[in-house]
Amino acid sequence: ELLRALGRHFTPALAPGAERPICGVSIFDFPDEESLRFCLFTPDDGQVNVGQDAVWTGPFARDYSFRLDVQFCRWPTSATLFVDTLECVLSSFDFRAVETFELMSTKPGSSARWQSALATVQSPTVVSLDGMPNAQLLDALSPQIRPPNRPPKRGEDGARIPKMLFPQLDTLYLSASAQTDGWLTSISS
Repeated sequence: ELLRALGRHFTPALAPGAERPICGVSIFDFPDEESLRFCLFTPDDGQVNVGQDAVWTGPFARDYSFRLDVQFCRWPTSATLFVDTLECVLSSFDFRAVETFELMSTKPGSSARWQSALATVQSPTVVSLDGMPNAQLLDALSPQIRPPNRPPKRGEDGARIPKMLFPQLDTLYLSASAQTDGWLTSISS
């Protein structure tokens, strides 16, 4: 109910032509804690976002201000619960005017489940997958990134992944992390 109430409250700011429009969404979990975070952003030239421990990374690192920042603590993170929460967020808010969508989940889930959950997200031109060791989510994106002369990929259950996610996609940010000699290394492209 909380997300539905927030969705109703932010409806005017999510509408095209709003005075302070919300044009960015970030949804992520934390690999070392049981928590999930959901943020809405509005453009703000010159703003630099600093987190609790470090500077924010990805497309919202600068030139955006937080409009909403919700963190669910003691949230038993699992692939199923993350995708369930993602589906709840996506059904509670009208993201038709959102241009930038950031997603980070350390939980694998299934390609078909990611495909189904994200099928309603139509408008973003910028998508950021930050810190994603999640091959299943990348596999769900495969219709966009496969060479045109190759047949469509199939999910881990052998089913064809038919629908293209993010049909307006112009820019895809990828940032992955790898464990190397006991240190966490970030790799961005």
